[in-house]
Amino acid sequence: MHPESHEATPNQPQSPAEGKKKPAAVAVVKEGPVAVNIYSVAAPGTRQGFTFKFKLSHNGKEYPGTSTDLDKCKIKARRVAKMIVQGMTDHVKAADISELVAVRRIAEEHSVPTVAAMQEWAAAKTLAGPALLSVAQQHADAAADGKHKRVTHAEAWELFIAAMDKLGRRGTLTYGAKARMIIRGLSGQLMLDTLKTGVIRTWADTIDHPVTRNDLIKRLGTMIRWAQRHDFFPADRAIPTDNVDRAEEPETTPGTVTPEQLKRSLEWVRRNHLHYLAPLAITSLGGMRNDEVHGKRADKKKKRADMRRQLWKHVQISPKSASGTCGIIHVTVAKKNTPTWRKIPIQPALAAWLALCPRDADGPNVCIAGAMERVRELLRKADADLGFPKVEVEIAGEKVLVNDVPENCFRHSFITYRIPVVGIVQTAAEAGNSTQEIDKSYRVPMTLDEALPYWDIFPDQ
Repeated sequence: MHPESHEATPNQPQSPAEGKKKPAAVAVVKEGPVAVNIYSVAAPGTRQGFTFKFKLSHNGKEYPGTSTDLDKCKIKARRVAKMIVQGMTDHVKAADISELVAVRRIAEEHSVPTVAAMQEWAAAKTLAGPALLSVAQQHADAAADGKHKRVTHAEAWELFIAAMDKLGRRGTLTYGAKARMIIRGLSGQLMLDTLKTGVIRTWADTIDHPVTRNDLIKRLGTMIRWAQRHDFFPADRAIPTDNVDRAEEPETTPGTVTPEQLKRSLEWVRRNHLHYLAPLAITSLGGMRNDEVHGKRADKKKKRADMRRQLWKHVQISPKSASGTCGIIHVTVAKKNTPTWRKIPIQPALAAWLALCPRDADGPNVCIAGAMERVRELLRKADADLGFPKVEVEIAGEKVLVNDVPENCFRHSFITYRIPVVGIVQTAAEAGNSTQEIDKSYRVPMTLDEALPYWDIFPDQ
């Protein structure tokens, strides 16, 4: 590698002998083993009458540089030297170096590292496509006109969840975990108003489970609609999730139990865990939701044990009436003016099981918080023959056989066996559901002859 120059420094008269000598460098830039000599040469066309140049030769290629500013010339020389040291010059041309220098200069003008600047551009190009500049202009115009307040995707979720919590709508519990999944998939640093249908569709296509895919798209759409109402998303723009296709969800059969399985389960709980008998009986023979019996999962900054649940004072057993019922259960946690606000008639079999339950075990509540979750786990791991088929699961890294007790099977069973007896409308009223939801998610077809034995499950003497 040899720096070359054949022009003398200006304003320095030279004798003929001296004119044959190589001019002295005005600066030397070193990078590892590479040294770049910078020379001052005459340039009559410039304001100062001279300029600064360097020229490196490496592997038969020349890498020149020039500038009227010495410091800028040094910067160029150092970049070329660095690339030579790193072996880049074997794969690039002089034009490539010039292009890289130009890109770096543009990035430096905006105080952004070159790679980060290109990554940001690539992400923006992916989102906006050929219309990148026009989209950017639209955003700038919207911000300038005060049409909406710009927030990042992650900030929008934080604001939305906080608003739902403040309104008492369980924002953290309902949306918190799902919001984190969506943020990981779409990036929390993207501006909310840059989310487009194509980007959301590409992300959604990476979600294999159809139910999860549909659920996340639905929740994202709910958040964006809220953001639009609160001026965080353009009011005149369509909600981008609306045009994302939903996946076909697999058909599922609600899990139920047979009368024999329920009888064995009630007797086993009665013998081994009497304090759990009341919630199991109320759920399976009264149709109450698990959350209504044992309380919902904890909201943010609130212990689950402090959540409201069913009270004994609202379980009113009485002698058998002319209609055949033995009292009424007022649902303690029911929200007024909704289907959950209801009174559940106590059937004779339920009254018989409740009569065996100690009413002071858990104070005013019929059970501890989360009792039905515990009941299901106890039944799954029970050694006794409860009539359930066995299924292999992994527990603590080991595969073991447990009873196949379907999730929410006791409420599903109440609805399934109740419909043939009183019809779907009365069953929906007792269960606190709509008939449409029952048809969609809760019932299994059942004849009256098949259903009647379920309502004749009484405790052993």
